[in-house]
Amino acid sequence: PSFPTRRSSDLLSVSRLVSDILHRLLLEAEAGREPSRAEGLTEAARRYMEANFSRRLTLEELGRTLYVSPEHLIRLFRRETGITPHEYLNRLRLARADQLLRFTRLPVEEVAARVGFRQSSHFIALYKKLYGATPGAARGIAETGED
Repeated sequence: PSFPTRRSSDLLSVSRLVSDILHRLLLEAEAGREPSRAEGLTEAARRYMEANFSRRLTLEELGRTLYVSPEHLIRLFRRETGITPHEYLNRLRLARADQLLRFTRLPVEEVAARVGFRQSSHFIALYKKLYGATPGAARGIAETGED
């Protein structure tokens, strides 16, 4: 029988996620405190999003990966961080996009696609809301050194 195979990048992402979680657990055990289940799930969700921010990522996938329902994950994540997983993912993407805009010559549409936005118009609106300027204007400010 043939068995489905996983891409090596998927296995590497999962391996890094598990390693990060174990590292955190060891650090907290050394500090004499057990992490709460919510803290552990929130940290695992953050790590997974950080490793996969540039591709299409759903709450269902995130929940399946962490063995919790999407609704439960949203509640725990919001309680621990003050924002939803979706908001966290967008902030990750926007932070990476900001780096690409400032340090590359990639077109805005390419930057949006590389960080996981399917529509550049949505990317531009979120970028402007968070940073107070459009991506193109922010790139111009970075190039001239003005604030």
